[in-house]
Amino acid sequence: MAAIQVASDMKEIKTIEGEIKRVMTILKTLRSKKKELEDRVLSFLESTNHEAIKCDELIAINKQKKYRERKKREEKDKDILEVLYQAGVQHPEDILCEIKDTIRGRERKVCTLKVINESNLIK
Repeated sequence: MAAIQVASDMKEIKTIEGEIKRVMTILKTLRSKKKELEDRVLSFLESTNHEAIKCDELIAINKQKKYRERKKREEKDKDILEVLYQAGVQHPEDILCEIKDTIRGRERKVCTLKVINESNLIK
């Protein structure tokens, strides 16, 4: 592969990274707007005591679903250790480490390319 091709690839990587950042910003805005609109439709359904509404070909249904809040890593570890203590497991900290290693899967090395902007190195 020629040096010119590599230089071209590097410029394209930079362009693609910029485009990804731009699209992620747009996506964040769109998700926020969608959530706002869904909340307005839900509040309308709740205020009118309707379970659903139809508009053109779309049907919006007010439906209950279960939602679990996410725990922080420290909370998860503490809760798992508590369960292991209650079960009478000896050395629960060691068992917790073994469980985590099992969940992670096998480690392997791969080659990756890290591209950084030269202006960030000078600072």
